[in-house]
Amino acid sequence: MNIPKFWAWDIEKKIMCDVFNIQFDLGYVGIRAENYCVFERDIKKVELLQDIGMKKINGEPIKKGDIFKHNENTYCIIWQDKYLFKYIAEDVNNPKNWRSIGWLFNVGKHVKWIGNKYSNPELLEDAK
Repeated sequence: MNIPKFWAWDIEKKIMCDVFNIQFDLGYVGIRAENYCVFERDIKKVELLQDIGMKKINGEPIKKGDIFKHNENTYCIIWQDKYLFKYIAEDVNNPKNWRSIGWLFNVGKHVKWIGNKYSNPELLEDAK
């Protein structure tokens, strides 16, 4: 059984953290920062990022908010919940130009992973 991996973007501290506990019923998340400090955060004060089940060439998991370039386009991994209810790669400059996650299997060796929209929001601005 695969247990999904989560990270949390701490909105107040502006840091990416590992998640070791989620208490939906109590409304908090247990997070661990890079310096191994442990915090409990109100679930409304973090953005939860889930491992989408695929890995980058270097073995790191792909997660919601990851940004990559393919050819001249910049894409961001998002959860599309209006119509599709799945993760997609959305073109930053043209949201109607999106790709399914399965597309990454075909082009995975030809993409350059450049960051995450939470820790590197400037990458979305630079792409426009």
